[in-house]
Amino acid sequence: MLKKFSGGLYGKTWLAILMVLAALVLLAACGGGDESAKNDEQKQDEQKQGEQKQDDNKQGDQEASKPIVLPELVAEYKGGKVQKAEFEKFMNMMRFLNPDYQETEKQPGYMTQLVEAYVSYRVVPEKVDASLLKDMSKDVEQQISSIEQGMNQSFGENGFNNRLKEFSLSKADLTSYLNDRYHMMKYVTNRVSDAEVKTEYDTAAKKGEMKQTVATVSHILIGTNEGQPNARTKEEALKKAKEVLAELKAGADFAAAAKKYSDDPGSKDNGGTYADANVDEWVPEFREAAITLKLNTLSEPVETQYGYHIMKVSKRAEKVKTFAEMEEELRGKLSQDEFISIMENEVKPIITKNNVK
Repeated sequence: MLKKFSGGLYGKTWLAILMVLAALVLLAACGGGDESAKNDEQKQDEQKQGEQKQDDNKQGDQEASKPIVLPELVAEYKGGKVQKAEFEKFMNMMRFLNPDYQETEKQPGYMTQLVEAYVSYRVVPEKVDASLLKDMSKDVEQQISSIEQGMNQSFGENGFNNRLKEFSLSKADLTSYLNDRYHMMKYVTNRVSDAEVKTEYDTAAKKGEMKQTVATVSHILIGTNEGQPNARTKEEALKKAKEVLAELKAGADFAAAAKKYSDDPGSKDNGGTYADANVDEWVPEFREAAITLKLNTLSEPVETQYGYHIMKVSKRAEKVKTFAEMEEELRGKLSQDEFISIMENEVKPIITKNNVK
């Protein structure tokens, strides 16, 4: 409950690239990173343009509400053509796998990038060594099973089949699509060597980027519990947290109080304790308190998005993440870089006509 969103772009390589390949093309086009500092003149220009931007945004919203109309010939590339029907099925597959996708596809320039992604699925499979595909059927089967289970949980009984029907797709279509992505995944990851991953780790370690703080923290969460029968206002949660803190200062047992009062189901039956945890996994306010709070002392109520926490840190130490701990994540990062390189150097140059803007 305390963890910040950590789905990120990494995780297990198959799952990471499975989802990332659909989005990376847009990321490559739009760029990323921190926004540069703006000088006063730039800020003044932005202020002067504010009203115009509001008008433009209104017009943009009207444009975004229009349905996407595809030409019969979507694109041409060396060795083939992309026809409307096949590309519509590809778009529907994106919509099927991602409920929010229809908003994403209306972003400026995205459809152009999606065409490039589709072409990559057409040209990459023939480049993949057959020896890399021996587990494809089993892995794709497992992936379909996971997707089916997840959709049935999210969209109700038979949600998987209902969504297939909604987007005019079949299970065979999904299998074919996942086979294509498996080819892409193998093509990308096979170009990232073990030596490159180790070099990436060593470079980051020399810069101090592999250091992390681990701590053993006990806490009692008095939650706001929004949308639940026991919901509280922030004021009510703070008042209750102060009352519990007073009990603890008067000598109440922390573990017993956690079991009685805490709204964190992940720790309340364990004395409210998270042992030897990476503080970077926690939401910022909780993380900061875990780093700065004097050992074995009670904190004042710490506010987070969940409510108010009474915290006690019993142990804290610096450690260096090992190569074994980081190998999978670093391989995922390098695979993303490799995918962008493939798109820029092997796919885009062979597209001779893209009729979707």
